[in-house]
Amino acid sequence: MNNFFILFSLFVLVSCSHQNISRPSLTETTNFKIDNNGWPIQGEINFAPTSSTAVLFIHGSGIHDRYQTIPAMLTTTNKDEPFFKELRDRLNQKGISTILFDKRAYPADKSDEATLKSATFENLKGDVIKVIQYIKQTNKIKKLILLGHSEGTVIASEISFQMKNDPFISKLVLISPLATNLKDSLHEQMTFGMSRNVFIEADQNKDGKIYPEEVPPHMIKTLPFDKLDPYKRGYITQSDLLQVLEKQFKSLIDFISKDQQNTLIMNKPSSWYKEFMNRPTLLERAQDYSIPVVLIQGKIDPQTPFQINALPLSNRLRFFKKKVQLIALPDLGHGLSKMKENLPTLGPMAPEALEEIIKTIP
Repeated sequence: MNNFFILFSLFVLVSCSHQNISRPSLTETTNFKIDNNGWPIQGEINFAPTSSTAVLFIHGSGIHDRYQTIPAMLTTTNKDEPFFKELRDRLNQKGISTILFDKRAYPADKSDEATLKSATFENLKGDVIKVIQYIKQTNKIKKLILLGHSEGTVIASEISFQMKNDPFISKLVLISPLATNLKDSLHEQMTFGMSRNVFIEADQNKDGKIYPEEVPPHMIKTLPFDKLDPYKRGYITQSDLLQVLEKQFKSLIDFISKDQQNTLIMNKPSSWYKEFMNRPTLLERAQDYSIPVVLIQGKIDPQTPFQINALPLSNRLRFFKKKVQLIALPDLGHGLSKMKENLPTLGPMAPEALEEIIKTIP
């Protein structure tokens, strides 16, 4: 695996350190630390005085702090953005309590290999269930809404299936859902999506060819011309790049399927990939939803494209006569954020996205 996987970080996020977060003055904040078989889950409950309903935030893919802080290189503002921060504050101001927690293995630079390898799908789901059990014990929250982003939409959905007879879970809000198989989603990102992004940035004269002199300095090592240009034409076409990316993708999938060591790939254990690729998709499990579902997605999301995720999932839920609301937001991507220099970003949420989310939560 080589430097092409730098671009893969648009899916497998790397989180930054905690930000200084201001809280509405009427909200009572309680920090908590609970144990899940040796992993200490640390988080916060922000109790709003006027409601017994709370929203539990469930992170997207990557090793995140409780606010899912997005690094500056992936934001529209060129600075670190705590993805959940403004939404948390707005909900508290509306009188809705919120719960956030640091994801397993955070911070990555202080986690050993064993901890990183423990971040399997089942353990991540188990951490959320532990938090839910803790919330119940406070006796202050009567109804819980699960709000998940990307990977978190699968975890939230799976928990709702598992707890379908428990009235405590009252609604799902799924942002940029992963409704298809992870393998298909990764293929789209790591071949067509990656080649498109490379050409947007490196093909400066927009002639469909990349010459060495056009390549920005930080991408020089990302484009091995000796492999991509077998005929020594002096340039790379998108077809050349796609061929190499397809081979790399196949090699990655083959490696994951055969790996017996639970090897870390972009700080994720190979078991995480296997679990996602081998489990039924949300589309396949549409009949299992038993509570109202809100699907919110940007229509230019390159990671989990709208046309093959939120839209068909919404249609399938309607087919089974489930309560579903679909909110499609034009010109927004996977982080419900705008493009930056024709490239996708992951935050912060655009104001119109925040407004739409706030409307769906009582």
